Formats: sequence, structure tokens, C-alpha cells
Amino acid sequence: VHGARRHGLIMIPASSSPAAVLSRRVSDLVALFRSIERERMAGVPVLNPALQVEAVGFELAFDPTVADLPSGSDAEAVGIIVTPWFMNLVAMPLARRDDAAG
Repeated sequence: VHGARRHGLIMIPASSSPAAVLSRRVSDLVALFRSIERERMAGVPVLNPALQVEAVGFELAFDPTVADLPSGSDAEAVGIIVTPWFMNLVAMPLARRDDAAG
């Protein structure tokens, strides 16, 4: 909900263009960890075969004291990445760092 406060962050509505960027970023993150699973983690005893790589609950968020919402350049995403070997809380910038450098 636009303007709703949650843990000091304001959530960006899903209908805004940053939501489409978030969807791509999360898809890329999942693809990266699926690749890691296939290429580097195959056969590692700690893998739980009942789990698969999954992004859970990613939401757009920004801190209105430091973020520039209209450009979306300071927006962040927060969510959980589940893999067969771990589960982590992830906070990532909406804009890719390598995109910002170019």
C-alpha cells in the first residue's frame, strides 16, 4: 500500500515501474543460485533434496530520508532466498551496481 509504513520503510506499490525491475532482479537472483546449485553444489552432502531454489516475499522498499523514489535509483528490495543448502534474508538495491557504473 502506497504510503504505508513498515519497519521504518515505505513500501512502493506493485503497479509502479520499479516493480517490473524488481521482478527481473529476483528472477536473475534465482537463476544465479540455480546455476550455483548445478555447477558448484552438486553432490555436496549438506544439500537438502526436498528444497529447491526459491525467492520468497521480495518487496520493494525505500527509506524516505535517503531514497529518491521518483528515479527509483535508491530503492531497495528485501526478501528471502531459499536454496537446498541455506536460507538468507537478502537486501539488494533495485538498480544493479554494474548497471550504475556503466
